[in-house]
Amino acid sequence: MESITTTDTVMTVQPTIFPRVGYSILSYLMFVNTLLSVFNNLLVIAVMLKNVHFLNAMNVIILSLAVSDLMIATCGSAIVTITNYQGSFFLGDGFCVFQGFAVNYF
Repeated sequence: MESITTTDTVMTVQPTIFPRVGYSILSYLMFVNTLLSVFNNLLVIAVMLKNVHFLNAMNVIILSLAVSDLMIATCGSAIVTITNYQGSFFLGDGFCVFQGFAVNYF
């Protein structure tokens, strides 16, 4: 009787074929995007709250959109900036699910 021997093949999975400089460029662009988004949304919120006479029906909708976009910028874009810099998601599966939920919720 013949003995069949098998060898276990170890497969390593490359995270991506995207070059490291590409991640650095994406990280820089997301950083600029995050800064501009946070600054502009904070500016809209500050102007609306400082000048209460601006709070009519349409501007309340704009205020709520600014708050929502600010939450997306802080919960989503800031983490994506760090993730792009490192080249992979670094906070674990549970936080990845939470971030996806938070960004879609806001």
